[in-house]
Amino acid sequence: MAETPGLGMGAFFTQPPRRATTETPEAPRRVRTTISLPTEEAEWLDLLRMRLRQREGRGLTYGDVIATALRRLARDEGLTDAR
Repeated sequence: MAETPGLGMGAFFTQPPRRATTETPEAPRRVRTTISLPTEEAEWLDLLRMRLRQREGRGLTYGDVIATALRRLARDEGLTDAR
């Protein structure tokens, strides 16, 4: 006959009911790379990052800015139906 486990510490303390957690989508896998940019393009990258931070109200990385630019370029070139 299998023994049923006791309540343990639960016999003394009440546990608040657990709320169902909303599942967060898994972040896409990232690849680390290094790029070299002329000074002017590096300044544009910094300006774009600041502008997007103001618009979206959250911290953005240079990688986020470059990913957005690549998606737009791929869409404009007809390579994908990128967002």
